[in-house]
Order: sequence, then structure tokens, then C-alpha cells
Amino acid sequence: MVAILSADALPGIRLTVEEYLQADLPEGQHYELVNGVVEITPVPAPPHDASLDALLEALYAYRRDHPDLVAHVGARAEVPVPGHATVRQPDLAVYQEWETAGQDQTAWKDVTPLWIAEIISPGQEKRDYQDKRRDYWLAGISEYWIIDRQVRRVTVLSRGDADWIETVFPEDREARSQALPGFTTPVARLVGSRT
Repeated sequence: MVAILSADALPGIRLTVEEYLQADLPEGQHYELVNGVVEITPVPAPPHDASLDALLEALYAYRRDHPDLVAHVGARAEVPVPGHATVRQPDLAVYQEWETAGQDQTAWKDVTPLWIAEIISPGQEKRDYQDKRRDYWLAGISEYWIIDRQVRRVTVLSRGDADWIETVFPEDREARSQALPGFTTPVARLVGSRT
């Protein structure tokens, strides 16, 4: 196991996916592995958590009503990108299969979420709209939701034959899932009140 005692040491360290998944990283930060380099991502502001909470409530209710479709909803997930030294950490992930008995941190390589969501933090638009869009496609994710509080919309990317099928839901509509049949939630709840 790799133990990194200071975030200041990260720029000079290259890791494999397995090393990253087993690494002991300093607490108090959010991390992702991108092309073998550990990147520190900003700790989200409180509005981000309000969106996360609203989405979690909707997903928990959906799981209760559809236990055959949803085995686990997690705000903690690691999504390795096959063939790349990259591990993304979505804000939310939904799994159809979830067996954790006797597994360690490297088990993230064995499970792929069906559905994931990212809530945009200011300054992270490129990462969520472009970089993660590509990586989640390569990881085999069926559906990727992007909740954008600044432009007050939810972009739903559903897996097509060769690329994402993109549907944008403005704040006066309900966002609708293709991967989770019957799952809808008001966009206004996810993007919060106007400030």
C-alpha cells in the first residue's frame, strides 16, 4: 500500500489504478486519478450538498420501489476507466449489483455503476462536461446526469450505440432517466432556489 502523508507530495507521484485504489491519501481532500497522476478536486460548497441531498432522497425512494433494479445507491464510488490509469469519483452512483463481502478497496475494479451523477462546482465545468463525459463512456456507464446549478439545468447522457444521447432538462421540467425506468425528479429541486 502507498501511504502519502502530504498532499504537497502528490504532483511528483505516479500511480497505477490498483495502487491508487489501495493508497492511503491525506484526509480532508477529494481525489481522482487522471492519467496516472493523483489530482486534488475542490471540496464542494454547501449548495452542492443541497443538490446531492435532493437527488439522494429521490433515488432512495426509487430504490425502495424498485429493489429489483437498484441494489445500492452510493455517494462514495470509484470508477476505474479501463485501459487508462484513471479513476473517477462521481458525486452519486447507482448499482444494479452490489456484493461487498470480503472485498477490499480494489473491489471498485469489479463493479460498474449503471447510473452516475455529477453536480457541477464553479470552475469545474470542463472536467464534468468534457473530461468525465469521455471517461464515463469508456467505463461503460449506462447513464450520466450532470446537475448544473449555475445554468439551472440537468443534462442527461444516455448510452447510445456509438456515443451519448444528450437530453437537456431546464429547471421548469422533470429530469427523466432512460436507465432507471420511471425515475423522474423535478429539476428545480436539484438546482436549488435562485440566489
